[in-house]
Amino acid sequence: MQKLSLLEIQWTDAERVIRNLINSLTKKRSEFHDFENKSKRLLEWFEHFVNVEMNHRIDGLTL
Repeated sequence: MQKLSLLEIQWTDAERVIRNLINSLTKKRSEFHDFENKSKRLLEWFEHFVNVEMNHRIDGLTL
């Protein structure tokens, strides 16, 4: 009977640890996706800015 009780406690602890790991990984994945999206937007903005600036400078040289 004591062995069964000990196994139940160990299983409950293992289940709690696994649940915490899954929650932590899910949160990290979400944070990574947010970071990835923000990085992509920043790069797109920078590329657009560089293209617009270059076009303005080229237009200024040709006038």
